Amino acid sequence: MTLEIQNASARAGGREIVHNLDLALAPGEIVAVVGPNGAGKSTLLKLACGLMPLHGGEIRFDGSKIGSLSAGELSRRRALLPQECPMRARFTSLELVLMGTAISGQGRPMAERVAIAQDTLNRVGLSSFMERDIMTLSGGGKAARSSRPSAGTA
Repeated sequence: MTLEIQNASARAGGREIVHNLDLALAPGEIVAVVGPNGAGKSTLLKLACGLMPLHGGEIRFDGSKIGSLSAGELSRRRALLPQECPMRARFTSLELVLMGTAISGQGRPMAERVAIAQDTLNRVGLSSFMERDIMTLSGGGKAARSSRPSAGTA
């Protein structure tokens, strides 16, 4: 999948958060988005996933404008797991990744979907967390922002 962001701008709370951003990502590329709190990192991810409207510019997945893709098509092309999530259900990491195959692996046998989910966790170096409850995984700086101790580390 290619992702192209051209001249993207976004507004929130009456101010511009992202201004004329250009970014092009090729299949298999790994990118880190780094910056201080409030720099627009989360906004960039929301824009790139189609979860926030653009104030200006354009975003394309594999050459298709993000606004022209249906919710189902977007689900097959991208996935997002936010650091902070209102979900309080108990799932293992493998079960959570397996949920992503419900759409992308539609029509495939369950054993094949499980293999895809396991391979995905292996590729990102999380194979040792497959059976771990997602609520025990760290959220990066979560412990630093909270007075309560972290439930665990990942």
